[in-house]
Amino acid sequence: MKAKKSSKKKTIIISVVCMLIIALITTFALSPRAESYEEETAKSQDVTTYYNFNGNIEAKDNQIVIADTMMQIKTIYVEEGDTVKKDDILFETTQGQKIKAKIDGEVGEILIEEGATLMTGTKMTTLTDYSNLQVTVKVDEYDIASMSPDKEVTVLVNALNKKITGKIAKVSKEAMTVNGVSFFTASIDLEKDPDLLVGMSTEVTMISQNASNATTISMKALQFNNENQPFVYYRDNNGKVATKPVTVGINDGNIVQIEDGVKSGEVVLLPKEKTNTIVTPLDVMREQ
Repeated sequence: MKAKKSSKKKTIIISVVCMLIIALITTFALSPRAESYEEETAKSQDVTTYYNFNGNIEAKDNQIVIADTMMQIKTIYVEEGDTVKKDDILFETTQGQKIKAKIDGEVGEILIEEGATLMTGTKMTTLTDYSNLQVTVKVDEYDIASMSPDKEVTVLVNALNKKITGKIAKVSKEAMTVNGVSFFTASIDLEKDPDLLVGMSTEVTMISQNASNATTISMKALQFNNENQPFVYYRDNNGKVATKPVTVGINDGNIVQIEDGVKSGEVVLLPKEKTNTIVTPLDVMREQ
C-alpha cells in the first residue's frame, strides 16, 4: 500500500511540475524579448522632392497632305525620306494646281502615283519635322499650379538610358476627362539629339520642393503615436530611452527634414523589430 501511495504521489508531483514548465514556456514564448535600439546621428543635407510623369516622344510639327478636291496627279516631285522646306512643291496636278509643304520636314511614304485620279480627302503623304520633338504628359489638377512655361525638366529616354533637358512649352487651360478621371496636359520641348526617335517612352522629372542644408534623419527613425503625431526615441541624461515630439518638413521617401525637436549632430534611436522567440525548457531553466 505504501509503495502504491508513494508512486501515486510521485506521479502527481511530476504532473504539477510539467504543468508549471508548460506555463513558463508559454509565457516566455509569447513575450517579446527586451527591445533594443540602433543609433543614428542627425545630419545636415539637402532634401529634394520631385514630380514624375510619363509620356512618349512625338513630333512637334507634322502635316498630313491630303487632296482638298478631286484631282489627277501629273507630277510627283519628292520621294520618301526627302527633306523639304515650307512652300516647296510636292505634287502638281493636270489642272496646274501645285500642292506645297506647309512646314519644314521629312517626307513620309508616298501613297499615290503619277496619273492617279484622287477623290477629295485622299491621303497623299505626311511631313514630319524630326528636328523639333516634344513630350506631352498628363498632369493631375493638384499639380498643375507647379507647371509653368519655360520651366526646365529632366527627361529620361528609357530605350537609350539617356537623360536630356526639356522645357515646358505649353500647359492646357482646360482639363480632359477619360473614364471619369480629369487631367491637364503639358507639352515639353526637347533639346536636339540625333538619337531621339518618335514614339520612344520617357520619364519626366521636375523638382517639387527643396530644402537646403536641412537637419535630417532617416524615415525609419521617425515614429508616430496613436494621434499620428511624429516623435523620436533618444537617451536622456540618465541613459534611459525616452521620446520627444518633432516637427517635420519634406521627405524624399528615404530621409525627412526635421524643422524642430532635433538638431544636426544629435543621436536618435531606431527600435529594432520585436520578435517572438520559441523558448525551450532549457531556456526557461536558464531564465530562472
